[in-house]
Amino acid sequence: MKSTTNLQTQRQELEEWKTNLMETLNDTFAPIEYKYKDCSYMRGDKNKRSGVYTIYPDEIYGIKAYCDMSTDGGGWTVLQRRIDRTTSFDRNWIDYKEGFGDPQKELWLGNKYLNILTSKDKYELRVDLTDTSNKKTYALFKTFIVGDENSKYQLTIGDYSGNAGNRMRHNNGRAFSTKDNDYDDYSINCAVKYGAWWHGACSNSWLNGKDNKHYYWAGYNYNKTKMMLRKIL
Repeated sequence: MKSTTNLQTQRQELEEWKTNLMETLNDTFAPIEYKYKDCSYMRGDKNKRSGVYTIYPDEIYGIKAYCDMSTDGGGWTVLQRRIDRTTSFDRNWIDYKEGFGDPQKELWLGNKYLNILTSKDKYELRVDLTDTSNKKTYALFKTFIVGDENSKYQLTIGDYSGNAGNRMRHNNGRAFSTKDNDYDDYSINCAVKYGAWWHGACSNSWLNGKDNKHYYWAGYNYNKTKMMLRKIL
């Protein structure tokens, strides 16, 4: 009877040891979860498809962002998108600072994240535009920097290429304005009428207007817009 009890105890101890060993092995050889700073770092991963991912701009806290992995080699982090007017872009300074919307649909990523990313590494900006006849054009800027909040998220952009026209040259060096913070050079607050943007004298482009009559670029109104940034590797 005693030997039977000892055998049962040994078996129980063996099972516990096996369980602990398997847990240790699983922890040791578990797949590494990479904390991508933005979508640029996914370009070399052929398994990554366009979609929503968690990125870590400050390498600590994660936010949801849409990664475009198909346009021009992929690796683009979408910072703005307008597709169906389901999300209001008539927002205040704090909203544009922190970001808003649905990364799967319409969104603004957040000025503070744009500053964190572009202040440490070299980035490019791509703007994709679609008009009411579904004609698509784009603008590419090889430098894209958004200053910190003390600079009012001042915009710096570089050399242009594409077929949409270089209308953001008028926004270069401008502070960001919202309906509750007016930093443009005009007598009225351009952001109240045309939406939050890097306005000068109400600019020659603005893509955050209240409706599709105010997605404006190079003399044309657009009903779909997408702005994306990518680290220059």
